[in-house]
Amino acid sequence: MAHHIVRRGEGYPDRRIMHPARDWLIGLTGAAFLFLCASAGAGYLFWSKSNAATTASEVTIDSVKYDPKLIERVLTNYRARQAQYESLQENIISVPAVLPQATSTEQAKPVSTRPEPPVAKGVQVKVE
Repeated sequence: MAHHIVRRGEGYPDRRIMHPARDWLIGLTGAAFLFLCASAGAGYLFWSKSNAATTASEVTIDSVKYDPKLIERVLTNYRARQAQYESLQENIISVPAVLPQATSTEQAKPVSTRPEPPVAKGVQVKVE
């Protein structure tokens, strides 16, 4: 043992490859440092979010001014768009459905893409 100490004192490098105590100390110190940094970050995040939730801020509510001219212009615009949409709905062309060849002699009836309006019982519908 004395020979080992004396040889180190002369400046010879230690030729041992493995230093288990030193390696464990470095590993545990690094892990502890990472744990402390992660804990500090999580604590700060928790503190900032909980503090922000309890802090009240001043809220101002702006009153909306009623402008009848603007409302009338918007309603006119929407009524024009509704009329245009309805005119497009009236111009829908019925397309005959492609049916498999049947053995009967009946012709395929055209199918309308427009849904039929619901009719209450006892009400007569005018057929065009």
